[in-house]
Amino acid sequence: MKRNIYEFSDKSKKEIVVASDSNKLIKALEKLADKEEAELCLLRKDTPDIIVFSGNVRIVDREFLGREAWDVFCEYLKDVNTDWEVSDFTEAELAERLDIYFEGTYDRTPLIIIDEKSEFALPRYTKGDVFYIKKDSVELITALVRRIIKNSESQSSKVRALTAEEKKEIQTQKQKEYLSKEEKSEFEKSN
Repeated sequence: MKRNIYEFSDKSKKEIVVASDSNKLIKALEKLADKEEAELCLLRKDTPDIIVFSGNVRIVDREFLGREAWDVFCEYLKDVNTDWEVSDFTEAELAERLDIYFEGTYDRTPLIIIDEKSEFALPRYTKGDVFYIKKDSVELITALVRRIIKNSESQSSKVRALTAEEKKEIQTQKQKEYLSKEEKSEFEKSN
């Protein structure tokens, strides 16, 4: 089942996210998605949509995705796959991160890179999560995708945007951690 990237996915289904213009690969993945009752999400060229649609596996042609979108994706992976401490950041930097990520979140959705361009930045993943396969090796790619989606749970990413209430609660907790006892008492009275 193929879907437009702007439609909400059925969270109970496995999701295959693809950034490629290879018709042969897309047709093979559509067939696989139908057989496995999964959804195929086709990303737009030159956009960082890949961050939003993690799915159960990502297949990426970095040339199709575009250098700028790939660099944004790599920066995102660096942020979410790094164990960071609140004290490592200024208040402004922390507020920016708390807009998007939970502390200790990660995104290790399996990634299949299907181009052969070595000048692109490397994604920050643990070993075993990134596969490099030539885009014309359609059978190998579909076999790997089949194996990944059969062995994964729906929506494997642990990253999601914070609600306004969650953001306020986390900021309040973080502010309290750095206050003295007297300041905490005064802070609690004002809230």
